Amino acid sequence: MPTLLAAAAEEPVSLADAKAWLRLDASAEDALVASLVAAARAHVERATRRLLVTQTWRARWDAAPRDGALHLPFAPLRAVVAVRVVDEFDLPHELAPSQWRVTGAADDPRVRIASSLAGPIEIDAEFGYGAAIETPEPLRRAILMLVAGWFEHRGDTQAPSSAVAALI
Repeated sequence: MPTLLAAAAEEPVSLADAKAWLRLDASAEDALVASLVAAARAHVERATRRLLVTQTWRARWDAAPRDGALHLPFAPLRAVVAVRVVDEFDLPHELAPSQWRVTGAADDPRVRIASSLAGPIEIDAEFGYGAAIETPEPLRRAILMLVAGWFEHRGDTQAPSSAVAALI
């Protein structure tokens, strides 16, 4: 299970944009709208396995696979921050860049480590499109549509519309 190290600094859709989409002028429901934006972002990220705004995560494997290729849990990959092997005392030891390399595309990132390494592996990496403004417009639109549906039908359980699914 990946561990969040640094959360997104901002949502891909601002409170002001969400309120404009909902045609809300008052601030009485700002907290609700902000929480709906966060929930919609999380929904889109789960559905796409893509992180929308830059975040840093740690993934851990009990051992490297035989081919040495560790599939990272999210996309798009922005950067690998650190690769560590964990010793028998559960102490991490950072690997030199010559002992690992990124393979695959940003959409299917993998880190290949030297085959001679044994033990649990930890990788810290940054994922996401970058700043909020860099989130692809269809995904931002899906967030706005989810927020609108949830705002309108509070308390009702309903699946996202086919239009939202198409955008995702």
